[in-house]
Amino acid sequence: VDSHGPHFVVPEATVIIEQNQTGVIFEAAAADDDLTLTCAENYASDCPCGVVHYLIHDEATHHESSPFQINGITGEVTLLRGSLLKPDQKYQVQIIATS
Repeated sequence: VDSHGPHFVVPEATVIIEQNQTGVIFEAAAADDDLTLTCAENYASDCPCGVVHYLIHDEATHHESSPFQINGITGEVTLLRGSLLKPDQKYQVQIIATS
């Protein structure tokens, strides 16, 4: 039974990255209280409703404008292959956590 929705450990963050950034830029972290409150043994394999998945808002709406991608399991945000960031440009990324 999915009694609780996921919540971010840090609800909002600002990250400064270099134009030629490689690797992980940010790692989203969310928790779902189903894992500790609903499921008796606290094991994700026994509590699928407590496992958190991540996506970038643009991915949710199938919009291809974001130069970023997120690993749906780990929450690691990276640049899409071949994406170039503009100098002095600010980017806003909305990450959604689901369970």
